[in-house]
Amino acid sequence: MYVKVDSYWQNSPDYFVGPMTKAEAQQMIAEARAATGSLVALSSELSSDVRNGIRVCLVTNKTAKRRINLTGEGLYNILESIPLNTSELNGMSDIANDAF
Repeated sequence: MYVKVDSYWQNSPDYFVGPMTKAEAQQMIAEARAATGSLVALSSELSSDVRNGIRVCLVTNKTAKRRINLTGEGLYNILESIPLNTSELNGMSDIANDAF
């Protein structure tokens, strides 16, 4: 499983955290949502601050790999953890892009 991460901004890129087991993914999401100052919400919910919020959902390995390959962005879209807001997401995506 992967955790798909994106912001509420139109045309924001998709990022993925994983691979991991479903139980690990669910635990990671629960911890990110419970963290102090977290703006993480499930994709079916709204964050308390949509401008800076993060949406997350579980996706299968096959779906994530297909999505990553279709965008042509490859490993640039893989993060190590779930960001708690868009500022963290921007910092993580810069680091991920610098690694390649």
